[in-house]
Amino acid sequence: MTGTTEIEGRNPAGPPAGEACDEPRIYGPYPARVRGTGAGVGRFKADAALESLGVDGFRVRLGRRVEPGERLSVSARINRAVVSLCGTVISVSALADGAFDADAVIIRYRFVHRPAGHDRPAPHTYEPTPGGLLS
Repeated sequence: MTGTTEIEGRNPAGPPAGEACDEPRIYGPYPARVRGTGAGVGRFKADAALESLGVDGFRVRLGRRVEPGERLSVSARINRAVVSLCGTVISVSALADGAFDADAVIIRYRFVHRPAGHDRPAPHTYEPTPGGLLS
């Protein structure tokens, strides 16, 4: 089954494959761990791939379906840093291989790194303002 379910508005996780995107983005895939609530199954944890990350949204590839409006918490390793994202799903695309791409708006994020010689991570948290960074 292929198809897309979407909430109205622009898609901050990026355009569909083959379309141009003006927003600066980081493209993966990067290994990720996702926590959230699934359709009719309550809470879940799953391995996933962070496909792209932008200023106000991200796309994650999951082996299960999620629905628009659901909240996801994603932890992904990008180079030497770990980024923790919390977002609300705005669209879901079913892929031919049975996986799902979920696009989400970032509610909050945090970069965590472990400097040499330190046992505890040093967090940096940012909560976006309505309208994005440049409004």
